[in-house]
Amino acid sequence: MSKPHGLSRSEFDAYSLRWAKRSISRIQDSVPSHFEIRAHREGLLTTIQRR
Repeated sequence: MSKPHGLSRSEFDAYSLRWAKRSISRIQDSVPSHFEIRAHREGLLTTIQRR
């Protein structure tokens, strides 16, 4: 894996860490709505699973 031109190792690590944190926060932002959908559909899902 080649590192981007003009970035030192520590700068690249800091950039990677920032990018990872941004991705994680974006995932966490989408989680509540996902669980809300699950909660709304839960009755229907359990009914389907019982069959």
